[in-house]
Amino acid sequence: MKPTLMILVVLLLGCVTPKEILTGCDHYSGWCNEIRDLAVQSWKYAQLSKNVYEQEYQFKVSDLFKRIESFENKAIDFNAALYQDLESEGYVLVFRGTDSTLDYRRGNNPFNQEQNSYALEIFDDIRKKYGAEKLTVAGHSLGGGIATHVSLNRGNVT
Repeated sequence: MKPTLMILVVLLLGCVTPKEILTGCDHYSGWCNEIRDLAVQSWKYAQLSKNVYEQEYQFKVSDLFKRIESFENKAIDFNAALYQDLESEGYVLVFRGTDSTLDYRRGNNPFNQEQNSYALEIFDDIRKKYGAEKLTVAGHSLGGGIATHVSLNRGNVT
């Protein structure tokens, strides 16, 4: 009887939830203001990161961005697009992520990262061609890794 009672007590205590979610945040949603601010700033880059795949469904971002140029290197399955931010007049370079088996050999390979090197070349060309002092980079999956690589290896990149 005692073991059954103890198991019952443990199970019932496991069902207890506090009235207040203990996140350390004051917002009623439970999300900290810092997280909410970051989401407000980054949602448009997430939409561009989806649009760069050029699939049938596209987010409508024409009020915010104008697509300026596309970059493709079929030999290494590299794809990216350059957008101009219509509000700030800055530029956003967005990299496509893994979408073929070739990406695993050319982009996700830790020993031979051809796509990262190519992205740096593209970035440098954009800076020269458009006189863009400050560029924002973004991407999804492998594209996010390429964006991180560019931001770590070039100045004035967000």
